[in-house]
Amino acid sequence: MPIYEYACAECGSGFELLRPMRDAGRSQPCPECDAEAGPTVPTGWNAYTYRDGNPRLLPDNGKFRHLGHEVSKPYTGGTGSPLQHPEVTKPRPTRAPSVEEAEQYAHKRELQRNADLERGGIVERTEVEGERREFLRRLRAPAASQRDARVTRRIAADTERKDAAVKQQLRTEAKLRQQRHKETR
Repeated sequence: MPIYEYACAECGSGFELLRPMRDAGRSQPCPECDAEAGPTVPTGWNAYTYRDGNPRLLPDNGKFRHLGHEVSKPYTGGTGSPLQHPEVTKPRPTRAPSVEEAEQYAHKRELQRNADLERGGIVERTEVEGERREFLRRLRAPAASQRDARVTRRIAADTERKDAAVKQQLRTEAKLRQQRHKETR
């Protein structure tokens, strides 16, 4: 059975009673003055209060809660996932790619170029283009050493140059196919 709070209007005292739910709304005699005391809204019935549509723990210290962390303002949307509040999820500092990462990137691009040449055309892949943009963005970050920076930039430049050459070659082949197709008509 739940505990309900009652307040007496005659003497001003308050008391609690363990009552069945069906009797919760009925008034009870006051233990102090024997007058009828009506039920009141409990003072500690909820651990949260809502302000601006967001739950706040009581006592309210002016902070908002986001996935167990205190933040100064609620998540309002914008870029990124709603699970990543800007105050909770700090962006990792960008680091330049190592020589090994640059070589892996160049090898992966070489395999993709070969596949494109075998197919006779470039297949647009959004994840590959995203990886390419991310790698080129990381190239602008400061490297651990000058030598590493020169080597990774050279590998990236060679890779981009080869990609451009393959694209040009495929465009030329496509134009030749179109001309042959026109001539056979």
